[in-house]
Amino acid sequence: MFQRLKLNPLEQCRLLIRIARVLVPAYSRETWRKEWESEAWHAFEKLRNRGDPPALVRSQLRRFGIGSFKDAAWCRRN
Repeated sequence: MFQRLKLNPLEQCRLLIRIARVLVPAYSRETWRKEWESEAWHAFEKLRNRGDPPALVRSQLRRFGIGSFKDAAWCRRN
């Protein structure tokens, strides 16, 4: 899916976060999204600055983005 969209790893992660945000209650949705996107950016910079191979950066950020769904679901329940 992501390959057809030609998104870089950070954009892929941000897309996953933006999809997951619909699970978060409306009153905290934007704050939640901004926090997750900020953390994604820091993770991306850390991986890139360490010199990790692009495939590893891609997989780590994808896992990070997928993890946002778990947190979004937790926010919805609590």
